[in-house]
Amino acid sequence: MVRLQAGTAVIVPRGRWHRLELDAPSNLMSVTLRHGTRLERRTDTR
Repeated sequence: MVRLQAGTAVIVPRGRWHRLELDAPSNLMSVTLRHGTRLERRTDTR
């Protein structure tokens, strides 16, 4: 797991499976190809 602080970023290599888990309302910028991208709602509420 990689925890990011405000104003930081991470680059995920092409073909690498990954997911985002947000613990609070957040602003997110994502640069990705649409083809093959899958979005799912988080199911656990820790």
